[in-house]
Amino acid sequence: MTRGPAENQIPNRQPITAWRWVGSIRSGGLSRSGMALPSDYPAFLTALNEHVLRAHATAVQAVNRELILLYWDIGRGIVENQQTTNCTITLCN
Repeated sequence: MTRGPAENQIPNRQPITAWRWVGSIRSGGLSRSGMALPSDYPAFLTALNEHVLRAHATAVQAVNRELILLYWDIGRGIVENQQTTNCTITLCN
């Protein structure tokens, strides 16, 4: 079975150059291939970025909501258990 490089070794890769040409795209410059980009391309990138940010915010809110419900449910379970067994857990003396 063929395996990749050892975990402590970084494979020899070409440097990422994408960010070098994103600035020229945003300013309405040339694409990486040298072809002229449409004039509305910077607006497209901005809209795409906003869409990603909105989706990220929605995902964060959904995760936070689920965590709050989980913690509330755990707390309710602890209280119900204490009330039915007439027992309390002492955490601090």
